[in-house]
Amino acid sequence: IHLLLILNYSNMQSHREITRFLPLSPSVTANMEPEPKITDFEIIRVIGQGTFGKVYQAKHKRTKITYAIKAIDKRLKLNQEGKQYFKREIEIMYKVNHPNVVKIFSHFEESDYCYFVMEYIAGGNLTSLLKKKKILDVSQTASLVKDIISALFYLHNIVIKPEHFQNILNYLVF
Repeated sequence: IHLLLILNYSNMQSHREITRFLPLSPSVTANMEPEPKITDFEIIRVIGQGTFGKVYQAKHKRTKITYAIKAIDKRLKLNQEGKQYFKREIEIMYKVNHPNVVKIFSHFEESDYCYFVMEYIAGGNLTSLLKKKKILDVSQTASLVKDIISALFYLHNIVIKPEHFQNILNYLVF
C-alpha cells in the first residue's frame, strides 16, 4: 500500500510539472525559497491592466515589502496562445539589471493564474507619466529620451531582437 501511494504521488508530481504554464523561478529552482503563493501577499490595489492581465500593488505579509504583481489568467485562450511569449518575457526580465527597467524578483503560479513579482515603482511607468503630464517641457523630454536610449542600448546588448523592444517598453522606469 505504501509503495502504491508513493508511486501515485510521484505520478501526481510529474503531472503537475507537465501542466505548469512556466518553469520554476531561479530562486525556487536553486532551493533558496519555496514557491510563493498569492496568499503570501496583501493586495492593495490595481495599478494597471493590459491585454494579458492585471498588475496589482501588493505587500508581502511577512517582509512588508511592496511589490507590483502581474497576474495572468492561464485559462484565457489568448494567454494560452501566448505561453511562449510569457516564458521569453520572464527569461529576459531575469537577465535585465538596469535602473530604467523594472526588476523581476520572482514568479509563481497557481491553478488558474501565473504571477510575476516585480519591483514596485510609485511613480509608474512611461505610459502613466505621459498620461499624467500630457505635455513635457524640453528638459523633461531630453531626460526621458536619454533614459530610453540608455535602456534600449542595454537591452539590445542582452536581448538582441528588436521585436522584443515593444514588450520591454512596458517595463521602462523614469
